[in-house]
Amino acid sequence: MSKDSFERDRKSYQEHGLGGRIGFGKNAAVIVIDLQLGFTDPTCPLGGDLDRVVEYCRELIFSAHQK
Repeated sequence: MSKDSFERDRKSYQEHGLGGRIGFGKNAAVIVIDLQLGFTDPTCPLGGDLDRVVEYCRELIFSAHQK
């Protein structure tokens, strides 16, 4: 990407209210990504023994719901 192209894109983002800082919101969020069976079941071709990871995520999600 050329410098001119970068500057053009940056200015366009600014004109549309994008690319700036937005700060922290008022509500926290927990996002859990890719805890699908194909990765967390050791019997699956791409899976591994992630029982502890799954349990920790389950506890985190439960705690977040309580809050």
